[in-house]
Amino acid sequence: MKRIDAGKQFWADFPMVGYNADGLFIDVNMFHFSLGNGEGNNEGSGFHNARVYALDMANLNDVTTTDLPADQFYTMYPAVMHGAQPGTPMEFVVSSGLEDMTVGRLTNTFGGQPEDFQFTQLPLGPASAFGKPAPPSQPGEGDFRPGVDSLLIISKVAAAAWRDNSLVVAQTIGHPQGGLNTNAVRWYEIDTAGPKPQLQYFGTIFRRVGVDVYHPSIDINAAGDLGLTFMQSSGRPGAFEFPSMYVGVFPRSSFPAPPSPGHPAIRVRNDPATSIFLAKAGVAPLNSVENNTSPPRYRAGDYSSTAVDPVDNTTFWAANEYATDQPRNVNGTPFRNWGTFIQSFGVTS
Repeated sequence: MKRIDAGKQFWADFPMVGYNADGLFIDVNMFHFSLGNGEGNNEGSGFHNARVYALDMANLNDVTTTDLPADQFYTMYPAVMHGAQPGTPMEFVVSSGLEDMTVGRLTNTFGGQPEDFQFTQLPLGPASAFGKPAPPSQPGEGDFRPGVDSLLIISKVAAAAWRDNSLVVAQTIGHPQGGLNTNAVRWYEIDTAGPKPQLQYFGTIFRRVGVDVYHPSIDINAAGDLGLTFMQSSGRPGAFEFPSMYVGVFPRSSFPAPPSPGHPAIRVRNDPATSIFLAKAGVAPLNSVENNTSPPRYRAGDYSSTAVDPVDNTTFWAANEYATDQPRNVNGTPFRNWGTFIQSFGVTS
C-alpha cells in the first residue's frame, strides 16, 4: 500500500489510474478545501488544477508530481497501456468539450514539468459531436443524478486503454436522436503511431428514445476486439427498466478499413442483437440518496471497470452497478440499494 499526501491547501478527488512499462500514473482533480467541489459548476468552483502522480515501476516509493495549468484538464484519464515497451510515452485523454477530445502524451515520464506533456486536440466532426447528458430515468422514483458535482461529469472520459498504438476511450453523451434528453455511450479509437494522434473510429450505443445508457468503461484485447460495460435504465412507459448492468463487444472483424491520414473518423456500427448482453438486471428503483438531500437525489456510479484477462489476453471482465431489492439501513433510513456485479464475456459469449 502506498499513501501520497496531497498537501494541506487542496484535496484530491476522482482518482484515475493507468500504467505503462515504466510507471504507474494517478491523475486527480485538485480542489480548494475552502470551496469544496463546486456543485452545479461543470468544473466546480473549487476546482484548481489537474495533478499527475508518476510512480516509478522500479521503485514505487519514487513519486514525481506534475501540476498542470490551473482550470484545465478536469478529469484527465491515464490509459492502461497493454504491452507497452520501456520508453513508450504515457497517453492520457480528456474530453475538452462537446465537439473535441484532447490526448495528452507524456514524453518525459518523470520530468515533473507541465511542458513534458504534448497535448493534441482532436475535432470529432459533425458525425460524432454530442450534447450534454441528461438525468437518466427509472421507473417509480423518477430521474436520478449520476455524477458527483454536475451532469457534465459523466460526459468526461470514463476509461482509456491502449494496445499496439490503438488508444480506446469511452464516455456518456446526450444523443441528438433523443433530443439530447436520452443518454448514449460513445467510444473512440485513436491511432497513436504517428507524431500526433489521429481519431480513426467511433461507435455509439443508443438504445431508443427514453432509454438511457451511461457509466461505461472499455478495454481492447490482443485480437483488437473492444469490450465494454455500461448501465441502462428507463422510466418510459413500455420500456420500464430499473438500473441494470450490460456488457458489449465490438469484434475487430466488424471494423472497416481505417481512414487515410487527415480524413474523418469512420463509424463502426453494432448489432445490439448479437453484440450487447444483459449481465445483471436491476430489480427495484435505485434509491441511493446522496447526503440526505431534500428533495432526494438518487446517485449512480461514478465508476465502472472493464479489463482484459491477463491469462488469455482475450476474455473481458467487467464490474458495474445495478439496483437491488435489498436496501441497506444507514442511521435508520433504508437507502443505498446498489449492488456490484462482475461478468466475464468475449466475442463468442
